[in-house]
Amino acid sequence: QARDIENIINALKAHTTCSTVVSSACMAARNLCSSLTQQMDSVDCDKLNIILDVMDHYRDDLDVIEQSSGALFALCTSSKNLGQIPEDKSIFTIIIESLQKHPHSVELYRCCIGLLWSFSSISGRVEEFVPNLVPLLLKSLDMFEKDDEMIDLAVNALLILSKGGFQSVLAMLKHETFIDSIISCMFKFIDTPRSHSIQTGCCDILSNLALDNYLRADMCARGGTSRIIMALNHFCHDHLVVCTALFALANLISGADVEILRGSEISKTIVKSMQSHPINLTVQVRGASALWVLSSRNEVFK
Repeated sequence: QARDIENIINALKAHTTCSTVVSSACMAARNLCSSLTQQMDSVDCDKLNIILDVMDHYRDDLDVIEQSSGALFALCTSSKNLGQIPEDKSIFTIIIESLQKHPHSVELYRCCIGLLWSFSSISGRVEEFVPNLVPLLLKSLDMFEKDDEMIDLAVNALLILSKGGFQSVLAMLKHETFIDSIISCMFKFIDTPRSHSIQTGCCDILSNLALDNYLRADMCARGGTSRIIMALNHFCHDHLVVCTALFALANLISGADVEILRGSEISKTIVKSMQSHPINLTVQVRGASALWVLSSRNEVFK
């Protein structure tokens, strides 16, 4: 099957001027990738670039751009190792402009959000595109509000962007709905197949955005603390969620309003989480850190 995929890509390269052949070849490559019984060891850069060239050339053709972006995402998810896209071949520019040209295509959004997730972690240029990527990802949170697989991809793409540095975080915070959108995801996706990944991603994003006490207080006032506590209670036996949520909690509560902390039984939740994982060192350290931050807020206990 891997050889069949290679033959299809070669045919695609030989007939790039015919949109019908291009669309059909991309669809075939996509279907073959979906039928693979095991992941390929790697996908070489040349194959990715051939499909990227197609996406770039046919940005105005919705059918071709849907099929080519789907084929590229299928190749990415079917490979254990993803090759680096050359710096002069910006996948992010192609994705942004394609989505801007076809803002109502759910299928295109589905594929492009997956591509953002696939390439954001391996590209050294992603930070410069954050201002344009964030609104597209926020839109996807609304567009796929009942699709936890897509929400998971979008949240984790946003998580990667939030790790990009100070300018990336500022670009996110310029959107008034950003924090509310992340907190809303935590509320909506508490009991779905992808809840584990969504909850950890959202907790990490809140941690990365908590740059000062003003932002921490704002996140807590918008429900950030209560959503993190909800995650700790719901996933109390999942050490990965607990580790991430405790770290986020310790980060946020230093700036939280006193009344929010008093009414949340936060110390009991932290202790319960630590008791559920008595031999997990990371849980114990992060739980102790959260309790220490809470105890430093003397006014909470008055």
